[in-house]
Amino acid sequence: MTSKQFNRKIGRRVRRLRRENGMTQGELSISSGITRSAIASIETGRQAMTAYQVFLLGKALNLKNMSIMFEMPESEVEESEMKIVGVPDLNDEQRNQVNKILSKS
Repeated sequence: MTSKQFNRKIGRRVRRLRRENGMTQGELSISSGITRSAIASIETGRQAMTAYQVFLLGKALNLKNMSIMFEMPESEVEESEMKIVGVPDLNDEQRNQVNKILSKS
């Protein structure tokens, strides 16, 4: 998986989570402190998220443990059973950044 593919996949997840929360991009912008245009760029995969943006969006969407980065099964599971999207295909630098984020949650 390339970084562009990864960004698109995460962007689609952000869009789905935003819609599930009944929010517009403008409302998410206000709640997260991220500009609406940046949210639009993230949702389309044109912009990669910084670790801080992952934190802000997760908080605004009431997500636990940076679950923007996770695929959540339909049934409730333990945190250790979550599957991280695309991690096997990340390069070492990207994997280290994800590990830093997860270690702070």
